[in-house]
Amino acid sequence: MLGFSLTKLLFTALVVFAVWYAFSRVRRLGGSGSRRRPSTSGPTSAPAAVEDMVRCAVCGEFTAASGPRECPREECPHRA
Repeated sequence: MLGFSLTKLLFTALVVFAVWYAFSRVRRLGGSGSRRRPSTSGPTSAPAAVEDMVRCAVCGEFTAASGPRECPREECPHRA
């Protein structure tokens, strides 16, 4: 009744393979939505410009190294 036969083993292996294949296809088609790869066929945009930041010795705020911006604190040397 519960004996193992070649037919039962092959059928079980076929079912396991079919379930594994179905899950891999669903995941590959975007079933989860979180692991999609970005498409490489579209136009690529130029990367945004990146600026270094420096910390003010007086107020401790970070400002752009190329030119400090206006600071609202009175004791800051970058106050306009």
